[in-house]
Amino acid sequence: MVLVSTDTYIQQFNAQHHSFSPLLWMHDNPTTLKVMQVAGVVLGAVAFAALPLTAAITVATVTIGAALGSWLCQKYLTSSHHPMTEHAYQEGSCEAGRLYYRGDLPILELNTQEPVKAGEAHGYLLGSAIHELKSHLDLVRHTVLREPRACELRDILNEVREKIPQEYIDEMEGVANGYNRWAQEAGKTARLTLDDVVLMHLIPDSKHFHPKQVKSHQNELLGAMACTSLLQRGTSDEGVIFGRNMDWIPFGDGGGKSLLIVWKPENVAALGVPGMIGVITGWNQKRLTLAMNVSPGETTEVRGLPAILYNRLVLSEASTVAEAKNLMERVRPLGPYHMTIADAEEEAAAISFYQDADGKDFTRSLEDDQYLPVLNWCYPACEGGYFNSSGRDKLLNQYMKGAKERVDHIEGRKLINNALAIAPLVNSRITMHSLVMLPKADEVELNWDNGFAASNPRQHLALTEVF
Repeated sequence: MVLVSTDTYIQQFNAQHHSFSPLLWMHDNPTTLKVMQVAGVVLGAVAFAALPLTAAITVATVTIGAALGSWLCQKYLTSSHHPMTEHAYQEGSCEAGRLYYRGDLPILELNTQEPVKAGEAHGYLLGSAIHELKSHLDLVRHTVLREPRACELRDILNEVREKIPQEYIDEMEGVANGYNRWAQEAGKTARLTLDDVVLMHLIPDSKHFHPKQVKSHQNELLGAMACTSLLQRGTSDEGVIFGRNMDWIPFGDGGGKSLLIVWKPENVAALGVPGMIGVITGWNQKRLTLAMNVSPGETTEVRGLPAILYNRLVLSEASTVAEAKNLMERVRPLGPYHMTIADAEEEAAAISFYQDADGKDFTRSLEDDQYLPVLNWCYPACEGGYFNSSGRDKLLNQYMKGAKERVDHIEGRKLINNALAIAPLVNSRITMHSLVMLPKADEVELNWDNGFAASNPRQHLALTEVF
């Protein structure tokens, strides 16, 4: 077999596995799509004026329905193109924080040790974005799907709050207060309560825990979240290469309004969305990096912290993978999910909470000659097609195995970057942010969008430069 370069292998693999995706086309051609939507409405209107009634109704139903359907899909679910080069925020500051841009990267910097004030700065500076995203979320979850609102779930939310450290409760209450102050000044009638904010923080746990009925929660909440995390050994200078796609329905412009939230006193940074004080993907000043993937399961009791708050606690208290594992023996998350974690000392692992045969954690460590994928089925079972984990696993294994066999000198960062960009299975219609982190080298490259985020150019920075 003739060995090839990493670039040649990537080109050949992409050519062989290219498939047309209508949603990717919609995402990449927003102007053309808008013209088609307008044309559909116009054609429907013309049909009523020019055709017999029966034919007019048929044509109008098809053309206007297609235009309306594609518009609703873009507005509330996915495919509305909003790259990070289109700035979504106005810079500003208040007593405990500031919102500013570093290049095309918006950063909410919270610089107080008082949780309530940190939350108030968050809620006030991001009030407009919280209002928009919460409105869309409420429309889909509570109006269309008729899921219970926070005011209907007070007993179970009180039980959840008992497991959350008081400083996080105070900060969430501050978010509600800061948002309500913004809403009053902006003339908006919608208000937030602490229970509203707590309920929002349970969304990543919704594949195993649903507050509506604590005895039966499996697979009940909306969404085809299908995150992908990949670990690979790089060169001696690079250390561990940590690739990450975060998939989540954007509920309007959730991807386009992504930002980096930095808690300066904690030295913790999280790439997330307005209103969330937890960590879905993030790192700390010691270059401990972390990401979560949802997984199936069943949680029938409140036994620990919601996943994204647990992730933040890990980054607040640990500097290495070893320290994070020690913390996990003392403090527990609410239920099953996957935590992928890597540090500056070249240790990396995937921890699947409550998922082995005895309901205990299952840990996989990155070996020297392997890559380690983390998808959305249960480990170690790896059964079923949950979020098409089987399809993604097969495709990624074929890609990485082929590289190992055919490439003369593997360039790991290029290989991982392209793996994250393989559409539509890995880089999907709801891929909201994409990162490649190198803890040892103190580097991160990232981007986001309302879908297919891994297709966009990335912004580069040092992990530690935001602290």
